[in-house]
Parts: sequence; C-alpha cells; structure tokens
Amino acid sequence: MNAIEQLWQPPVEIELWLILTYIAGVLIGARVLEAIAKAHFARAQRYAVHGFEYIAPRDHYTCLGGATLKIDTIHADERMAIYRAPVEHCGGCRLKPTCAPQEASRRIYRSLAIWTETDVGRFHQYISLIMFFIAGVLSTAGLWRFLGQPGIGYLALALTASVACLALHYRRLKSSTP
Repeated sequence: MNAIEQLWQPPVEIELWLILTYIAGVLIGARVLEAIAKAHFARAQRYAVHGFEYIAPRDHYTCLGGATLKIDTIHADERMAIYRAPVEHCGGCRLKPTCAPQEASRRIYRSLAIWTETDVGRFHQYISLIMFFIAGVLSTAGLWRFLGQPGIGYLALALTASVACLALHYRRLKSSTP
C-alpha cells in the first residue's frame, strides 16, 4: 500500500477515531451553538413586539388598540430605537392593563443592529472562534501523533476545515465590529 492510499484508509487506532469524532463534534457544535443563539435573538425580538405590527415605509408600529407608536428616541451608540405610543391614547385603552400596566404609554425597543453587530452576537462568534481554534490544535496534535498511520488524511481534512472556518469567522467578526 502506498502513502497516498494509506492517507484515506480507515484509522486503525481507536484513539484516532476518538480524536476525529471529537473534532467533528467541536466543529459541528460551534455552528449549532451560533445558530441557536441567532434563533434565540430573533425570537426575543419577535417576543418584544408581540401584537404590534411594524410598518417599514412609515417607520412606526401599530398596536391592537389602534395607536401608532412613532420614534421617540434613538440611541446611536447602542444602535437602538425607542418607539412610544401617545399617552392620551394609552390612558383610555382597554388593553393598557396587559400592555403597559406600569407606564403612561407603551414603548417598544427596536435594535438597529443585526445579530452579528450586537454584544450577544459577537460573544457567540468569539465562542465559535475558540472552538474552531481548538479543533485546529487537536487536528495538528493528531497529525503529529499519528503521522504515517492509516487515516491521517482525515486529520488533514479536519485541520483544513478548522482553519477555513476560523479564517471565515474571523473575517466576518472583524467586518461587523464597530
């Protein structure tokens, strides 16, 4: 058997199988973790405006009680817009006890940033970067340890995938950082 054929032979050592499985788990886990965080962010935004409809051309919200919530404040540093309903409308609204029980009128906070630009998004991207880096280190250590043994091509493939994911994620993170 020549060296090229040996690269892609199934690993003989159980330790190499465990390392390959762990690396695959770390790479997949990084992507899954980020996808879950992104979905949670979108869900939180939907929950914050539950029952309110955003009218993009006019840049305002409407509520079930018929009020129009217009921009009250924009916090540019935080990339946040605050929309507020007229106090005179909310005061006589039958929905006020469930909509804005502690305030004079309802406020809605809308993020002007996309997920990757938020602190939560950057945090999860950094976690993914760390996981991709760990997968690369494990792949490199495995290549060193099992050099010349069957299945080493899979470790080389894992290292390539780790480095590619690391580079792409790092570039995306740097482009979204203010």
